[in-house]
Amino acid sequence: MNFNSEKEAKSYALSATTKHASESDLLRRISECKRYQELFSDDLEQKNYWLKIEKECTEYLNSEKFKLGQYHSGIDELLLELIEIRALMYSFENVEVQSNPFQAYKLHSQWLSGNTYKIFAIYGKLLNSHKSDKSLKNVWCNVNNYLQIENFTTKEEVSQITEFIMGLKNNTSNVMKYRNKAIAHNEQQPNVQWSDVDRDLKGLCRAWSLITMWTSIGIMSPFDDNQVAFSGFEPVLTKQELASLKVARTEFLKQVRQWCTWNFVTGNLESERAPFAEISLRIKA
Repeated sequence: MNFNSEKEAKSYALSATTKHASESDLLRRISECKRYQELFSDDLEQKNYWLKIEKECTEYLNSEKFKLGQYHSGIDELLLELIEIRALMYSFENVEVQSNPFQAYKLHSQWLSGNTYKIFAIYGKLLNSHKSDKSLKNVWCNVNNYLQIENFTTKEEVSQITEFIMGLKNNTSNVMKYRNKAIAHNEQQPNVQWSDVDRDLKGLCRAWSLITMWTSIGIMSPFDDNQVAFSGFEPVLTKQELASLKVARTEFLKQVRQWCTWNFVTGNLESERAPFAEISLRIKA
């Protein structure tokens, strides 16, 4: 894909990565706009600005495009959801509990089965190579040259990540083989380990991270709080088990942050920049 300018390339990448607004998101935004119009009732410029945003949200909410679902899922949303699910699974892999809820209870067993399928389904979406697909693979291949120009990375790292992503095939990736043979089709049940998923996820996180840092200031609050992540498990786990599981989940998310910020080739911290934005408050006496 060719772009007329870096600005056009960024717009394309941002459109592909950003989470799409849901109906509840749009309704909340419309409500906020109405509230701001009341707050700025004496400021005509501000009032008209929020009125304009309200109209845009309302028009999109009522559009055929929105009603018919003619939009894609943002890469940010897909990848972060995959990480959330994997982080919870990782915690149960690394913490011994007296009664494993995924074995003891049907509901939890179905949750595990459903989200395992979801991980591989998302994996397939991120790596789809159809030219019209808003996949991480396509976006990376279309914009990676700009990342080198902006000094977000090196030519060597871009080359290695490209080789890695393009090389994820049935004969090189157990995850890709399982997705294609067992999830997308009913041909085989290939052996795959969660360590295989983590191996591939490492490279995908770094590619996504570089694109995100290039197009935006970063994502605020990308992951759920531990309390939210484990809500619903309280009746079937002890307080100590929950505490240990939360520590393990935090460890995995810390590893993900390293995958995002460390050079894919050298394994060293490339810079202090990250795809996750944080608010820093300083109070002066």
